[in-house]
Amino acid sequence: MEEVLRSISIDPEKCTGCCACALKCPKEAIYVQDEGFLRKLIFEPQKCDFCLGIPVCISICPENAIEVVERPLSTGTVELEFEIMPCAECGKPTGITKKEILRVIKKLGGRSKEYVPLCKDCRILKSAEGAYEW
Repeated sequence: MEEVLRSISIDPEKCTGCCACALKCPKEAIYVQDEGFLRKLIFEPQKCDFCLGIPVCISICPENAIEVVERPLSTGTVELEFEIMPCAECGKPTGITKKEILRVIKKLGGRSKEYVPLCKDCRILKSAEGAYEW
């Protein structure tokens, strides 16, 4: 019989790749690699110590995509991939995933023209021009 361990599980259907969990993981068991227009959210279960109680990632996840599970000790690295949206002005990666934008559009009631993805440089430029307010 295989030994099991309490750990976390990330639901790929709910996860938008926002990186909140990775930014708060004290053991870097969850981390992000952005390469051009591809974001990889990587979870290494062997590094996770369950935050010695209640995992921070569970409480910080805005999509409730992370939960406590029992898993075999032999479970390997989990990778989720997300498409990063291009900037509407210059075409560079924005750092915002397509799933994040779809979530925002849904919260806006489907009014997609009210949200335009911009990279950091174009946000600064638009703000300086007075065309974009924070």
